[in-house]
Amino acid sequence: MEDPGAEAVDTLQSILGRETCLNIEGTGEPIVVSNQETEVMWPFHPIRVGRLDRNRVAHQVNKIEHRASEDPDGTASKEEPLLISDYVTAGAAEYLRQEGISYLDASGNCCIQSGSLFLFVQGQKPKSRGRRGSVRAFNSAGLKLIFVLLVQENLVNQTYRDLAGLVDISQGTVTYVMQDLKELGFVEERKKKRILRNKDDLMDRWATGYTERLRSKLSRGRFKFLSSRKATGWQSHLSNLWTTKWGGEPGADLLTGNFRPELLTLYTREDTSTVCRELEAAPDPEGSIEILDMFWDPVKLEKQNDTSESTIAHVPPLLIYADLVASADPRARRAAKTIWDQYLVEGET
Repeated sequence: MEDPGAEAVDTLQSILGRETCLNIEGTGEPIVVSNQETEVMWPFHPIRVGRLDRNRVAHQVNKIEHRASEDPDGTASKEEPLLISDYVTAGAAEYLRQEGISYLDASGNCCIQSGSLFLFVQGQKPKSRGRRGSVRAFNSAGLKLIFVLLVQENLVNQTYRDLAGLVDISQGTVTYVMQDLKELGFVEERKKKRILRNKDDLMDRWATGYTERLRSKLSRGRFKFLSSRKATGWQSHLSNLWTTKWGGEPGADLLTGNFRPELLTLYTREDTSTVCRELEAAPDPEGSIEILDMFWDPVKLEKQNDTSESTIAHVPPLLIYADLVASADPRARRAAKTIWDQYLVEGET
C-alpha cells in the first residue's frame, strides 16, 4: 500500500512544479521542505490521520498538545508536527491555520509553516477513495457497537448474540462490523481470542462518526426548567432514574469537578414524560436541557465490569468527550482535552 505521506508530498510537488525553488521530500520521517537557492531546510514530523473535518480536527489538536505536554523541553524532537490527511475540509483547514498547525492532504491542499516558511495551497478537489471509502462499521448501528467495545474492552470476545443485545442491533450487523474492524486493523484474532488494537485511532474515528452520523438521530429535543430553583443543584435531579445519566457538560463537571455547565445534556432509556416530570421541565427549543436516547443498556454493560457502576451518575467518559469535542465553546474543548488525557489515553495498552 502506498504511503499516504509520500502520496501527498508527490501531489504537492507536482502542484508547485519544477520551476519553484522549494523541494519537498518525504518517503518516511521526517518530511523535509527545503529552499534549493538558500539551502534552508524545514523538517516536519508527519502525523498520519484520516479525513479531517471541523468536528474531528479538534481531537487532532488535542493529541498534538498532549505530545507537547509530555515533552515540555522539546528535547524529544525539533521537528514541527505536520498532519497528513486523506482530505482536509475548508472548515478544518481554517481551524488548523488559526491554531498554527501545519497540514497536508492527498489532494495537495496545505498550510505548512515553520520559521520563515509559509506554504499555502487550497481549492484542490478530494481524490476518489474507491469502495473502501465507505466503511459500514461506522454507520449508525456500527457506532453503537464500537462504543461498548471501547467502554468495556473485554466485550470483544463476547458472542455476537450477546453484543447485539447490548445495543439493540441485529447479529448480522455485529458480523459485518467485526469484519470491518478486523480489516481495518482494530481487531486482531490470536489463539482463538479477539484483541482490540489501535484504540486511540478507533476512539478518534468513533467520536467523529458519532457526531456526524448518530447523535442527531438520538435527540429528543431541548427543554427548560419550569422552576428557577430546579436550575440549580442539577446533580441530584436524576437520583430516582436508574437508566438516565448525565453527558456532555454536566458529565464533564462530574468527572473533573471544575466545569460549570450551561447546557445540561442527559441520556435516558426512560420515557421523555417521566424525565420531564422528575426534572420539572417542559419542551423549549431554546431550553438549557438536552435529552437524548441512551442507545446502550447500562445495566447489561455494567454487569461486564468487575465492580458495580450503577451509582455513577454520568455516561462513560468517551461519550462525554465526544459531546464536548464537537462544541464551539473553547471551555468545552479544554475540558475534552482533560478527559482525553486523564480518562481515555492514560493506562491504555
